[in-house]
Amino acid sequence: MKSEEVGPPTTVEIIEPRRVWYSTVVRALSGWLLLIGVVSGLVIFQTRGSSGFNEAGRGDSSFARIPRRTNASPIWSIAYSPDGGLLATTTIWGDVSVIAPSQGELVDLQRGPKSLARRLAFTPDNQSIGVVGDGARVKFWHAQALNEEVGINTTLQLTRSLAFAQKSSLMAVGGEGGSQVELWDWKARRKLGELGVGVELKRVCALAFSSDDVFLAVGDDSGMISVWELATNRLRSRWRGHESGVVDLAFTKGGSRLLTSGRLDPVVKVFDATSGAALSTIPGHLGGVTALGLLRDGSMLAVAALDGRVCLYDAERFQKLSEMRGESSICALAFSQDGKVLATGGLDGVIRFWDVRELISNGLADRASDLNGQ
Repeated sequence: MKSEEVGPPTTVEIIEPRRVWYSTVVRALSGWLLLIGVVSGLVIFQTRGSSGFNEAGRGDSSFARIPRRTNASPIWSIAYSPDGGLLATTTIWGDVSVIAPSQGELVDLQRGPKSLARRLAFTPDNQSIGVVGDGARVKFWHAQALNEEVGINTTLQLTRSLAFAQKSSLMAVGGEGGSQVELWDWKARRKLGELGVGVELKRVCALAFSSDDVFLAVGDDSGMISVWELATNRLRSRWRGHESGVVDLAFTKGGSRLLTSGRLDPVVKVFDATSGAALSTIPGHLGGVTALGLLRDGSMLAVAALDGRVCLYDAERFQKLSEMRGESSICALAFSQDGKVLATGGLDGVIRFWDVRELISNGLADRASDLNGQ
């Protein structure tokens, strides 16, 4: 591979040093699937050549075994820091990891309380990571050292989703019980208000701010989608987007369209964000779509699903640009801030870094570097 190709100089593959048994029930349209993963034994640091994007599991890699505690549970959420220097992940059991992708190094790991984690996201100032899923509390961790900071106690019974506005200190938290969506000033740790009062929301699973922070999209477990105007807390539109629970939401550039995925739907749906009118459907998967990701400039869309495939699309015309397959069902993905790398994580506990430029040039590809077991 040519030296000028994009990618971290090395990557690290870490395998659980103690035996971990986990079973995850995955639902998809075809109705399969009880996936049982068994991971045992060693910590393996694997160097992947100069570019870091050799074919996973192939090539002339060197190995060294070093005892180190880590985790190999399914990865549930992935996020790049706004400056692109760090990548944070959380597992289904609430373990939070911070990685320096350019060095392929594990910066820190915080063991979770063995309760189901939902989502994590970096604060816009790069300093902290917000995590939901452990009861009514939003936990905050320092991004570099993973020291726990002062959290937020919501009035929800269980937090399931969160999103940060990019141009202010506004944070939205969704979940079960109470008003279902709360608005907070995350810097001051002060509650600003609630959405959903008088509107039936059933377990809010997904939240997304428009790029100008004017609107907030809300998806719940009944498949309903709502768009709120934040300046007035006015419900702009509401419609049924999916027959199953909403998994992910993303506004396209300019905020005129909303991309959505449902737990059992193998497609991405495109709606007019003002009226809720259905505009298009993006096919391409056999299992339910689990994650959506847009490039920072809004030009490219990444879609992951339980069938293990990740597809890249032109975000304006929704023309497929590339398709690649991981080793297991993919649960989370994120573009790097410069758009050169796509990180994915799934049920096998492996973080894979994909060279976006190479994927586009090859059309269909299966090349990735692995960071195993976060």
